[in-house]
Amino acid sequence: MGKTLVALVLLGGLGASFSAAAVHFFRAWRAGRRLKRRGAQSTAVCTHLQIRDSSVSLYFTYEVDGVEHHGKSSPISRTAVVPGMEISVLYDPLFPSHSDAAECMGQDSKTILFIALLLGPVGLALDLVAAAILISLTLG
Repeated sequence: MGKTLVALVLLGGLGASFSAAAVHFFRAWRAGRRLKRRGAQSTAVCTHLQIRDSSVSLYFTYEVDGVEHHGKSSPISRTAVVPGMEISVLYDPLFPSHSDAAECMGQDSKTILFIALLLGPVGLALDLVAAAILISLTLG
């Protein structure tokens, strides 16, 4: 019974992790859509690039109403941007520190939504299986 309980806890934890990741990806997708709809455009300077596996993130600085802001783009698969280059960014006029590089907007939004829609049900299914097994062990 001890090993079974540990396995159920791990299964439930895995399901909860998948569900939490789904919420994270869905919020990122929604924030990107909101920025595309209501964002103001500005010019920024790329300060450096971060390359991880097969994705690139741009780090940049831009100014809104005399205040300098620093931003990081959503990961993208490739870019022609190099440090020191001027780029176009979109920022939230209500919260100017919320921004993304214009070239990143929409490139991976369908992928982000797909991941969210995939992870959510998988997490829920894992939790339901763990709960069903636990109930059957308790009752029988």
